[in-house]
Amino acid sequence: VVAYQYQLRTIALVDQRTTQPRDFAIMVDNLPTTATDENDIAEFFRKHAVPGKTDTEIVKVVIGWESAEYRVNMRKMTQLKRKMLVAYAAENVSFVGRCLAACTSMTCIGKYATVESLEDIVKQLNEVQAAMRKSAADMAKSIVSSGTVVE
Repeated sequence: VVAYQYQLRTIALVDQRTTQPRDFAIMVDNLPTTATDENDIAEFFRKHAVPGKTDTEIVKVVIGWESAEYRVNMRKMTQLKRKMLVAYAAENVSFVGRCLAACTSMTCIGKYATVESLEDIVKQLNEVQAAMRKSAADMAKSIVSSGTVVE
């Protein structure tokens, strides 16, 4: 109990004597998902953050991005890479040891395997990678804000 009280007092003293991001940052939730321009958001808060003041200093706006599309594509890539490993192992018997080391179920090897052609898997993998590159290049058009901003 004494150590806990000492710890709380120390935390309070450190907090009083130091400046941390939480001392000057705010987090705003429930913005429209179309709010994707940091400059527009900064300008809005510059004008409206403090009542009666239209020149509040905004140092930086950071948007929390919704990354569901990215996660879906990364899952697809992981699955395709596993399939590629199995297909390669099926074509190259000497590779089966590495495939088994990477496989958790070990049910995909041998006569029980239903293996897509390596060529088809590579084509699918290239399509997913191309989709990810396209969304990165077109980020402002295709990415959706999570509605959270830290200023």
